[in-house]
Formats: sequence, structure tokens, C-alpha cells
Amino acid sequence: MRLLKTIVIKGKIICLEGLLIGGSKSGIGIGETDNPLIKHPINKQPYIPGSSIKGKLRFTLEKTECEKEGDEHFKYTNKYGRTSHVPCWKKSCPVCRLFGSGQPDQSKQPTRLLFCDAYLTDNWKEKWESSFLEIKTEVQIDRQYRDGKVSKMGPRDTERIPEGTEFKFELFLRVFENDDIKKHLLFIARGLDLMETEKLGGYGSRGYGRVKFTTEDGKMLLAEYVRKMAENETL
Repeated sequence: MRLLKTIVIKGKIICLEGLLIGGSKSGIGIGETDNPLIKHPINKQPYIPGSSIKGKLRFTLEKTECEKEGDEHFKYTNKYGRTSHVPCWKKSCPVCRLFGSGQPDQSKQPTRLLFCDAYLTDNWKEKWESSFLEIKTEVQIDRQYRDGKVSKMGPRDTERIPEGTEFKFELFLRVFENDDIKKHLLFIARGLDLMETEKLGGYGSRGYGRVKFTTEDGKMLLAEYVRKMAENETL
């Protein structure tokens, strides 16, 4: 399949709630948090990995736009007869066409969406030098007591990216021969709409992770902008 062009979609991710994209650590030292954020190894500023955005966007679209779990979209039987639940490789599946197949040995479709890590906007990079991360302390309730006493496990501290923080968002749509560009752009716009009703990162059920996608100038929702791109796109 011949690559015709690449469409670049740029915008911002604005945190509407504290955001946790967890990092890893070998142990917890004195004064350190239990759940640290992932940070850039050089400048130590938080960022949102492209894999986190891609995974959440794909999962959200599969959950709402594809066949239900247990149907053929999520079933794969390997050569040993074992069945696992993975994305399908159907040529008609819009998720697999855009995001790639869960079983690349079964599909020759190229991945059309390329995600980038989302770093702080220039304005927020300056603010971050004189700012600090939000440290949220949580406690566990001991359910054995009807009066809701705090568990003896003690409190736990979680690092969060504060509400209002802005990140650069960049997405590449690769267009191959015979692709329906308008259809692909509208599907991306649908995913961006859904992402604003879902949560990004961890602890979404606890009030973390609600975000908004806007254009670079912040004047328009990114999904609306992508739909306008689709209207003007010639096949």
C-alpha cells in the first residue's frame, strides 16, 4: 500500500481534574509519595505518554463503536487452540484500520494513527519551574466497622498534575491508497468526543483524570476542528 500523505492534528490537552499518569520506583524513601507521576528523565517535568493516550482512545472506541465483549471482535484462537480476547483483524473494523491489529501476523493493514508524547505547553513549562506538584493524601475506610473508621493501613500519598495544566497534543494520520479520509477523520473526532466523557490515567472513579481537547489557541474543541477538516478534505 502506497503512502499518499500524512495529516497532522495538533492541539492541547487541558486537565479539568488532577491527573495521575503513574511512574515506577523501586522503593519508597522518607518523604516520598506512594504513587509518583511519570516524569521526563532530564528536566523532571511530568508528561503524558503517547501510549497512554492511544490506549485509552482505542479502548473507548472499542467499548462504544465495536462489537460487544465475547463476540468475534474480541476473540482470537491461536494454532494451539487457545482462545484469548484481543482486538480483531477484520478489514472492515475501523479501530483496527486506524490503530493497528492486535494480531499483526494475521493482518497486513498498516497502522494509520501515530501518537506523540504530550509535553507541557511553553507557557506551563515556565510556570512549572516555580510551581509544585499536587500531593493528594487518601485514607482507606475499614468496612468492618459501621461507623466508617479509618483503616489501620494508614494514609497514602499520590502525586497529581494540578487542574488547569496544559499539554501539547499531536497526532499523525497516515493516508494510504483507497483510504476514506473523511471517514477516518470523523472516527477520530468521535473518539476525542468520547475521551472528554471518560477519564485519562489512573483513579478515574475517585475524581482524577477528566481532560478537554482543544485547538492550539484554545478557542475550539479539537473534535469540532477535526470534523471541519473532514468537511474540507477531498478524497
